Amino acid sequence: MVHLSDVRYFLAVAQEENVSRAASRIGISQPALSHALRRLESRVGKRLLTRTKTGVHLTRAGQYFAHAAREWSDDWEALTRRMHESDAAISGTYRIGCHPAVASYSLPRFMRKLQLEHPSLEIHLSHDLSREIVAGVLNWKIDLGLVINPPRHPELVIRELGRDGVTLWRSRKLPSSDVLIYDPNLVQSQSILRSLERRKIRFARKMESTDLSVIRSLTASGCGVGILPERYAIRRISELAGLPALQKYAPDAPVFEDRLCLVYRAGAQTGMGAQAIIRAILEAKI
Repeated sequence: MVHLSDVRYFLAVAQEENVSRAASRIGISQPALSHALRRLESRVGKRLLTRTKTGVHLTRAGQYFAHAAREWSDDWEALTRRMHESDAAISGTYRIGCHPAVASYSLPRFMRKLQLEHPSLEIHLSHDLSREIVAGVLNWKIDLGLVINPPRHPELVIRELGRDGVTLWRSRKLPSSDVLIYDPNLVQSQSILRSLERRKIRFARKMESTDLSVIRSLTASGCGVGILPERYAIRRISELAGLPALQKYAPDAPVFEDRLCLVYRAGAQTGMGAQAIIRAILEAKI
């Protein structure tokens, strides 16, 4: 592997045709520069410089290498300049991850405003369980996550947006059948099931579904008592669909408290585009 600094040192010597002047110009000692040149020649496998009484001159291989290295250096400078310009502009493509239920009440709070204010931003959405979204952020597959109860991690920035509570819900107008409807994959559901067992509260049957919108619709239509987050349960989706709204099953029903958080990798989302999205989410007060 050729060191990038060695290539730059070589180009300085090629321009100055003198190791001492080149060392002074780039701010390193002459022995250190000579060592870097020998290391570069060893990596390349060719002698690039020849020393004479009048200075340092390029060999035939050195002339070819210098020409290619200058082109590479120009390309590198252009690339880094474009990257800095990209960071300074509110543009780019970003992926936001969140559970579909979280998306339904959080994204409308800021997405439209973000689109109008920053038309050069391109946002893609990814939906999964919160723990999978966190994993996607840590694996560099997702830029920003709106998640529930994220675990602490040294590489994760966690900014709490609000609180929610998962509990039992029933139809406001229709009598509910003695069926408990819930998502078995959610930690919140399992916690509430254990709480019901301790209180000796039992339902005649259980119905499992991995889609909270289905659970909400079935609950609203009187098919049973649903385990749902409050923010999602009180939305007017069912009423718009011609179904009754929901109400809490009982004042003393068990509640699992949730933390809604924005998460992203520490040091990763420093560009202006990412900062604009983060600012819009925080200002939305979800």
